Amino acid sequence: PSPLENLSPEQFVEMQTALSQKDGTARTVFINCWHISEFENFAMWRVYSDVFGVSVESDYASLRSSFLDQNWNYYAEPKKGKINIGALTYYDDAQHWISKHSVFSPIMHKRNEFSYEQELRCVIWNLEGPAHVRPTIDISKLIKAIHVSPFAPVWYEGVIRDLCARYGLNTDLVVKSSLKLS
Repeated sequence: PSPLENLSPEQFVEMQTALSQKDGTARTVFINCWHISEFENFAMWRVYSDVFGVSVESDYASLRSSFLDQNWNYYAEPKKGKINIGALTYYDDAQHWISKHSVFSPIMHKRNEFSYEQELRCVIWNLEGPAHVRPTIDISKLIKAIHVSPFAPVWYEGVIRDLCARYGLNTDLVVKSSLKLS
């Protein structure tokens, strides 16, 4: 369900005003992006990672339930939070226009050239202050696996396991990418 349904007319106008001001979006919106796929993607590794990259695997239900702070989690009851999750819509510049009647439209649309990303976004609206505030997350609910780059040297997986151990994460979550490079 759209969080806009729960906004009062005053809140909607306040959001529109904040977004229309110079750099308003940067001050009120934080976007966290995820790739939706059943499989690893060569293009995603090449575009968004280097030799020493990792990828965090999760699923929609885990992502949604990982937000613990009731002030932030829109999906918790009562629905008053500021985190909204949704898949992007990809469009053809020449044949599609983005509605200006919804503040989410520009944030939830991307040109067809980026459709390989199959992007899901967590959007945080924080009209009361900076968007960089951090909601509380249960990382054990969020992370299903941590994939080590297929381009990483063999020893790098051990480094990632050591980091997980240092911060109390299950080291069994770390797996080498299954992507075949040849």
